[in-house]
Parts: sequence; structure tokens; C-alpha cells
Amino acid sequence: MAAQTTVGFGDSTFTTAQEDKNECMEVTKKKQEETTIANHYTAHSTESYEAAFFLSSGDYCNYLNQLTSAHLHLHATPSSSPLEPAAESMRVLDLGGGTGKFARDLVEIHDHLHVVVVEPFLEHTAVSNNHNERISFVKAPAESFIDATPSAAAWTFGYDRLLLKEMIHHLAPSDRVAILTGLHQALRPDPTSRLLVTTRPQVEMDYPMWPAARAVWENNQPTAESLCRDIQAAGFHHVRCSLQVYPVAIPLDIWRTMIVSRFWSTFYSFTDDELRAGCDQIEADYQDRIDDNGLIHFEDRLIFISACRSDH
Repeated sequence: MAAQTTVGFGDSTFTTAQEDKNECMEVTKKKQEETTIANHYTAHSTESYEAAFFLSSGDYCNYLNQLTSAHLHLHATPSSSPLEPAAESMRVLDLGGGTGKFARDLVEIHDHLHVVVVEPFLEHTAVSNNHNERISFVKAPAESFIDATPSAAAWTFGYDRLLLKEMIHHLAPSDRVAILTGLHQALRPDPTSRLLVTTRPQVEMDYPMWPAARAVWENNQPTAESLCRDIQAAGFHHVRCSLQVYPVAIPLDIWRTMIVSRFWSTFYSFTDDELRAGCDQIEADYQDRIDDNGLIHFEDRLIFISACRSDH
């Protein structure tokens, strides 16, 4: 059973010395971060990336699909103005949507969705293997939405829903508000238009890691408070943040393989020897989490931040 805690954010601001330090460090390392991300995705084919537990486990994917559908209100039908015919479909932007696997899952559940997957490291195979006419792909970075105008490309506006799934930590803090402001303008001016950002905790995460990997994670991961502040600054309203907890038990060998294959960009800066040594340290440090069947137990903690385009 997944657990949930919910926090609402009003007009208050949140700031800590550690947040400011982390954001300054990320700004100065922007080019290095961009290179790391590019190398990470270049090194992973569509097949190997989707083989990771967090993308391939049926129960886990169903869990994510249900939560995303609920937070984005995907079961609802977009409303129309009195001058427009009733809407029969819902246009969704999946920013940083990778290979489009999650988009495929969503359109299989909701037959009224049309999803545009925008991915800066889009592979040709992701497009050529797509046989669903309700999914389209655009190779472009999130920065395309900075200062976007109505005369920009059609894929940059006219959406009913925006989804930023586990990608916002790749955006430079100095660019986040500008990108989110552009995304705010990308939504249709409708009370039902919504944004959903899914991410993971900066500090209170439960993934088995060794100290050096945890330090990289914490340095790269923004806090939920800073994200909520940026979303509000971009013009969104009714910002809500919830923590969802999913209990995981997978073979330790699989977890080690995922780390060595660098399934998250957190691990890309480590050498092969460092990754193997880190896995050995995990096995030693997490003995109380490993059962007699060789399964390692931990919690997958996801943060869901939802917001509305307008305050109505």
C-alpha cells in the first residue's frame, strides 16, 4: 500500500542557506551538467533505458499511471468557451518524455489523449517504432519555451495538460522560472488547464546508495520548496505538493546491474571501478535491508507538484 502526505503552498516564500548554495553551484556547473546529461542519454539505447526496473515493472508502471492520471485530471474532458465546439480530445505535453514509453501507457488508458513528447536527446528509433497516431515527437530542449511567442512553432502552445516527469532537476535553476513561464503560456487559457511536475526528494530519499553517490544526488536535486516557489513565480496558481511512497523489493543483483549501467545520471560521473566498489559498499551497509531471498527493500519516494494555469 502506497502512503501519501500532502502539503499546500500559499504565497509564502521558502529559503535556506543550503538551497542558495546548491543553486549557485548548479548555475556555475551548467555546461558540465548539460554534457553529463547528453552523455548519459547517448550511452543508453531505447531498449536498455526502458529495461530499468522503474520503467519496466508492470505494477510500478500501473501505480505511476494511476497517480499521474489523478493529479493531472486526465479523466476530465477539457472545457470549451461558448464560441468553441465541445472539446473531444485532450492535448498533453510530455516535456523530457524520453522514448515515449510513459506517453504510450497514458494513451492506452485514455483514448481522448493526444500527447506531444518533447525530448532533447530523441533517438530515431523512438520515432520509427511509434505506431500510435495519438503520439508525436519533437526533438527540442525545454529552453525552447523561454520567451516563446504565439508565432512560434505549433508544438509550443495550445495544451490542456503539461507533464514534467522526473526531468526538472536537469534544468538550470537560473532558467527554471523562465521555462515555467513559457510553459504557463503554452497552456490553453482555461480553468481546467493544469501542470504536473514529478520529482524525487533531495535529502529524504531511501534508495540504497553509498555516500559519494548520495552527495551527487543531493547536489543535483532541487528541493520541493524551491520548485513550488518557482512554479508560483511563473504565474501558476493552487500549487499543491504531495509525497507518494511505493515499497520496493528487487533482487540485489538487479539493483547492482542498474547502478553499474548508470540507469540514472547520478551515476554517470563515476568510473566502472567506483561503481562496483559503491555496489559492494551498498551490500555491506544495507545488510538489514536484504532478505534471505536476496531481495533488497527500500521505498521509492516520489513528489507530485500540481498547479493550475488560472486562479478560477
